[in-house]
Amino acid sequence: MEHIIAEKHRGTTEPENLALACPYCNRAKGTDLGSIDPETGRLTPFFNPRTQKWSDHFQLNRAEIKPLTAEGRVTVAILQFNQSERLEERNRLISPG
Repeated sequence: MEHIIAEKHRGTTEPENLALACPYCNRAKGTDLGSIDPETGRLTPFFNPRTQKWSDHFQLNRAEIKPLTAEGRVTVAILQFNQSERLEERNRLISPG
């Protein structure tokens, strides 16, 4: 379990502010709240799994996670969802069905 909004930013250790995250994603996100959207150049918050619907922000295309929104773009970029090792792992998980 990891904080969506870090304690450093006054995030609480309550169920509404916690989410499962792999160690890789947790390290990549750190205490960041968002990033610069590569398309608009605007500061954009990360996707929040507690308040937003995954399918509104992402689409799975085989093993690749395609962002659909600014929140999706910054989340995919910073958490490196489509790095080659992660695509390989996702392919292995998808293959058995």
